Amino acid sequence: MQFLLLKRINIQLKSDLFRIIDFIFDNKRYRRLILIFGDLLIIPISIFLSLYLKYDSFLYDYFNYFKLSIIFIVVGFPVYLIFGQYKSLSSYFGTKIIFNSFLRNIFISILTVLVGSYLFIIKPSFQLIIIVIFNITFLNLIFRYIIRKILISYSKSYKDAETKIAIYGAGISGVNLATSLNLLGTYRIITFFDHNKDLWKRSIAGIPIKSPELLSEYQKIIDKVLISVENLSRAERLKIIEKCQKMGIPVLVIPSLRDVETGKAKINDLRAVNINDLIERRYFQKENKKLNKFINNKIICVTGAGGSIGSELCIQILCHKPKKIILLERSEINLYKIREELNKNNISNKNFRFVLGCATDKNLIEKLFSEEKVQIVFHAAAYKHVPIVEENPLQGIKNNVISTAVVCNASYKSKVENFCLISTDKAVRPTNVMGASKRLSELLVQSYANLESSKEKDDNFQFKTTFSMVRFGNVLDSSGSVVPKFREQLSKGGPLTVTDPKVMRYFMTISEAVNLVLESTLYSKGGDLFLLDMGEPVLIKDLASQMIKLSGLKIKDHNNPSGDIEIEYSGLRPGEKLFEELLIDAEAMPTENKYIFRAKENFYPYKEFFTKFKDFEESLRNKNENDVFIKLAQLVPEWEKISFDI
Repeated sequence: MQFLLLKRINIQLKSDLFRIIDFIFDNKRYRRLILIFGDLLIIPISIFLSLYLKYDSFLYDYFNYFKLSIIFIVVGFPVYLIFGQYKSLSSYFGTKIIFNSFLRNIFISILTVLVGSYLFIIKPSFQLIIIVIFNITFLNLIFRYIIRKILISYSKSYKDAETKIAIYGAGISGVNLATSLNLLGTYRIITFFDHNKDLWKRSIAGIPIKSPELLSEYQKIIDKVLISVENLSRAERLKIIEKCQKMGIPVLVIPSLRDVETGKAKINDLRAVNINDLIERRYFQKENKKLNKFINNKIICVTGAGGSIGSELCIQILCHKPKKIILLERSEINLYKIREELNKNNISNKNFRFVLGCATDKNLIEKLFSEEKVQIVFHAAAYKHVPIVEENPLQGIKNNVISTAVVCNASYKSKVENFCLISTDKAVRPTNVMGASKRLSELLVQSYANLESSKEKDDNFQFKTTFSMVRFGNVLDSSGSVVPKFREQLSKGGPLTVTDPKVMRYFMTISEAVNLVLESTLYSKGGDLFLLDMGEPVLIKDLASQMIKLSGLKIKDHNNPSGDIEIEYSGLRPGEKLFEELLIDAEAMPTENKYIFRAKENFYPYKEFFTKFKDFEESLRNKNENDVFIKLAQLVPEWEKISFDI
């Protein structure tokens, strides 16, 4: 009984000890107290040891030893606090850590000599100070290393939660990830995987680098695979993910290098693979000083500011410190959402003006541009959902076309410096009303750009505005797009509906699209049509399959009737294409940015266009659907509309 009682007491004491150490490990305040206490011991020990090394005797004047120690502590601790001595523990002796520690101690030593000499307390020799610097730096780093190892060891014993992982990618990001995870202490890195054959027989900090083909050999050893390769191709990424999925090994990815560099994320902020990771995008956003200069201190208006593109435009424009952003939005709830999003940054309301209204309201737009002296306009307001516009053609045409006409005219009258239309690949040889309306909007912009050279231009206006357009395909996770739809269907247990197994689309991220839109304005000369590099098109059925797999589920089909989620094909919707294009009859020419291309497409002379456009407007005001279709087809002859009589 006594033995059992002692055993229970011993177990309880260990458990309590583990809990205490674990509490200390997780609490920054207590970790700092440990470090401070350690320095209080290290400084006098280092000075005592230095005196011994200098004079080869313990018989040195101890009174001077105490004076030197006290001065060093009094001078040193404020420096340590100011320069981050107690921010973290370190289990990795990188050159930066050692160098910073060395510099701090040099600075403190200089201050100690100056204070000691000024107060006539002590004047240590140069050789002694050098020895002190090295001793304190060495003992300081060793102490932190030991404390870190002890805390990690006990924390692991208590939590018993060490995760065994493999890192795919033995490059710089992989090494940085490994270093960061080692500092956390909750991961054990078993191996690196890398496609580079030259690395297979090497190791990093004792961790071997293996071929990805050997993944199956580690199936029972590792708990997770972390992908840490920025430039990994879509095919290679899919191969790794699918292989891990078959083995039941979870796959995580690191944040983008841009997010790490800008401080938005840490290298060890791991997340599950999402659909964005499976779309092959190699674009890396860099700071553009020209763009900063272009937007800085400017008054900018964004129409459709509450939409997917419009809201991201506002967020990114804000980063370039404009004088003011005018947010025009017809949806109250969308305007509220973007207002809340911007207010998260605690920006003064003086930087914004939130306008609830429609871009088709001529009086509102002209008054707004005149009062605010708008300098740059991004026209993102539009109805974009093909089936809805197909069912409500007149409303779709009015919103998309008339808003463009109103905003273009107001920009021209108010001498706005730059106007940019957000267009779509559905404007190319359109098969639906939405696409035809966006193509007509492009022609409107091109006609205004051509107005300067037109002999028939209105003499009351002095041309100043540079008009341009940006055309691109689908953006991931935008409102009403296929990804949120699939996500919703997955949450309900399926099925995932795809219109046709051959349907494929271009995809890019919202942030990437908007950044390229902003940069394209730098290259505009007037009447430019810019195309964004959309990468390779993706089959929608493949997108659906991957989203099912990423959810940890299995596809249900004739090959696997016991699967979880089925993919159903509903047939092409009215006006829907199998493939999307970016060019009509033109050649894309490069710009300074390899992801932005300039195209020159045929357009109407100003007088000819607006003669036809006025007739079109009249039919639209009269709400004569058939007549509107006829005149729209005349203005956009490539529109493949055959359901009406001409």
